Amino acid sequence: MTLAIMRQHGPSARDMAPALVRSPSTIARELGRNTAAALPYGSHTAQVTCASRRVAARPAGKLNFDGADWGAVRTLFD
Repeated sequence: MTLAIMRQHGPSARDMAPALVRSPSTIARELGRNTAAALPYGSHTAQVTCASRRVAARPAGKLNFDGADWGAVRTLFD
């Protein structure tokens, strides 16, 4: 929330960094990653975007829990 408010007032990442106790490069990366061209930075939008990137980065599972192989695996564990 603080980053969004500070961004509305217009200071640079270098000016925001001491107040947020972060490196200016961290602030610039956060703003660059989570600011759309048409929309200003928003903490809620940034959180949703982060969650979707996290899900997309995970590899697909090797075993389909709805498939026939899962039934065979369950019988081996029982």
